[in-house]
Amino acid sequence: MDEKKMPGFGPPPPGIAVCPTPHDNDGYIPDEGVVMPPTAPPLDIPTQERMPLVDLGSLSDEDVRDACVQFASENCCYGKKFIRETALPQIYNGCSFHYQLETFGEKRETAERHEPYRGEYIDGPENGIPPAAWDIPVTIPAMFVPTIGKVEIPHTARVKECFRCVGNCRVRCESCYGRGGNTCWNCHGSGRRGTHSCSSCGGGGRQRCWNCSGSGQVKCGTCDGIGRLRHFMILIITW
Repeated sequence: MDEKKMPGFGPPPPGIAVCPTPHDNDGYIPDEGVVMPPTAPPLDIPTQERMPLVDLGSLSDEDVRDACVQFASENCCYGKKFIRETALPQIYNGCSFHYQLETFGEKRETAERHEPYRGEYIDGPENGIPPAAWDIPVTIPAMFVPTIGKVEIPHTARVKECFRCVGNCRVRCESCYGRGGNTCWNCHGSGRRGTHSCSSCGGGGRQRCWNCSGSGQVKCGTCDGIGRLRHFMILIITW
């Protein structure tokens, strides 16, 4: 069988480090209409003069002990015996700086709320998909001031029957437990005070409930006597 001459291999392609840049390539034509994003503007940092360190002078042994005693007096359970008996062989004077670092953050959470439905417009899921918590634009309050904001999330409203009165608009009176009245406190239900008829209940032994006027039912406070509630989600933002 005749031997076939294998084609030779040329030199390997240049490595990444020696690849020509686009501007060095012959025939390179940049795309028209493509605008690179602008660079960030330079940060204008005002120059401040360095504050001179105040020379407080040297402190004596007595000055140091007085300062430590005063510090211990301002804190609970700090003893002073150690300050009085400890020897101070050498005292170094220096300056220190105290600074406070504050951060400003934002926390978002969702919660369900309800209110009496009075026939207002309902922005429900049929109007679109509710946005995510971090997709809702809000106005940022003053910086470094603890603030809590609440915003209704769009497309989350729906109308339901009141869970307390089940749509009946009225609930049992809690003052008389639905009985419409209570035992007379004056005659204890007997209707009489000695040989006379009880003046508080008129001799009936019972007094009409002041809260429900004897009906045994009151207006539902959850739905305000309407029978239906508007449920919706709110976004709670904490700065």
